[in-house]
Amino acid sequence: MNLQLKHPHNIPFVLFSLIGLVWLLEQQFIGKSLVTFIVGLFITLSLFGIAGLKGLFQKMKGPFWFPIFCFIMYFLIEIFYTIIAVTSTGNRYLFKHEMVNQVKYLHGLDEKIWYGVRFLFSAVNEELLMIPLVLLVFILLKRTRLAWWIASLASAILFASLHFNVYSLNVWVIGLLMIGRILLNEVFRLTNSIRTPMYVHFLFDTCNLFFMML
Repeated sequence: MNLQLKHPHNIPFVLFSLIGLVWLLEQQFIGKSLVTFIVGLFITLSLFGIAGLKGLFQKMKGPFWFPIFCFIMYFLIEIFYTIIAVTSTGNRYLFKHEMVNQVKYLHGLDEKIWYGVRFLFSAVNEELLMIPLVLLVFILLKRTRLAWWIASLASAILFASLHFNVYSLNVWVIGLLMIGRILLNEVFRLTNSIRTPMYVHFLFDTCNLFFMML
């Protein structure tokens, strides 16, 4: 995590872009699945420049199987958490995703494939949005161990908040989203490459997509 904050004077534009992202997520328009990618790319380039963008995508540190291991751990943690939440509340629909309703109206294989591509594309691009924001706070707080955890927690709160349009947010859902975000941040920290949380996020959402379409 040796990225340098090249353009700190652009931080106000980053804040405005996040506000714009929240507004855009409430709208319905063609190309909505590109919004996270565009905003994430804009934030990364605005703060770290092209060199920083390339640095984020450097080869990960660690064995090739590490993303798969992280995916399995992430998936098991979600199952364990979900069992506790559903048992405690008695609500089996506690974590129902908006996508469940949308998938019911997909009949042709081509529709399902196109929907899946857009869904997974958006999921992976969430890393391009969140990791630079984590690094921004981490750098501003002088790169200490405490700074990392503050940055990770702040990104987890933001990550959960940005899912207001796909979940019925409650304390259990917010908790699950925050845990997932912190885990993905740790995957990045351990491998020093944005590729790894992208791989893990892709595998995780692919698995969820598969079960939703059954």
